[in-house]
Amino acid sequence: ATQQLGAVPPPADIGPDGFPKLPTVSNLLNDAQSTAQSLSAQASSLEKRVGQVQKEKAARMAKQKEIFENKLMDQEQTNRVMLDGNKEVSKEIETLKSQNAAITKHGHEIQDSNALMRSELAALQSRLRSATDFVTAS
Repeated sequence: ATQQLGAVPPPADIGPDGFPKLPTVSNLLNDAQSTAQSLSAQASSLEKRVGQVQKEKAARMAKQKEIFENKLMDQEQTNRVMLDGNKEVSKEIETLKSQNAAITKHGHEIQDSNALMRSELAALQSRLRSATDFVTAS
């Protein structure tokens, strides 16, 4: 049994002499040029997008920098106010220390004076007893 084969299709791009012809060099270059132009357009589009993203990122960073600088300035002003307050407190502490030293010195002087007066009082009491004993004995 013989199997029948289908008809063979005619060759593509048949030239005038009946033989197949390869595409022309310009046709081959047109395809490559078209691909290159497409790639170039895509690269250009990507470059524009990257540039836009960089600009957006730079704008966000500039805004954030401004926010941080404002916070830093506020903190610095607060620190300066606190330093001025600390200087005033330090002056008050020194004044109080000086006053405490003067009060302590005055307290010691009073204690010394009291000790002297007690000693004089004890001597007077002793003389008074002697005088009282003399008067009662006479």
